[in-house]
Amino acid sequence: MSDITHEALVQIRANPIRAPQNVAGGLVLVALAALALWLTRDLDQGTLNSMGPAMLPRWLAVAVGLSGLALLAATRTRRSKEKLWVMIHLLFAEGNHISAQTETS
Repeated sequence: MSDITHEALVQIRANPIRAPQNVAGGLVLVALAALALWLTRDLDQGTLNSMGPAMLPRWLAVAVGLSGLALLAATRTRRSKEKLWVMIHLLFAEGNHISAQTETS
């Protein structure tokens, strides 16, 4: 059987959010990313060969927003810090992999 006691289960169900400061931080990051995307809406992004003035701010905003979402997703797990770093590592490893494939094409 499980080693989780009934009291621990009741406490988990009563407070499913493990770290409220991570929720606040994730919401701030998502809001900051949304603000940056909104502020750069009128700028031309351009292409990878001819970058426009919005290329860097937009993609940084996307990365910040995804990090905020990962932070929010990790707050509902038991081992939130470990899972958060795994999600962030996978996010940036995939981004590097995609950009390496784009450069070689």
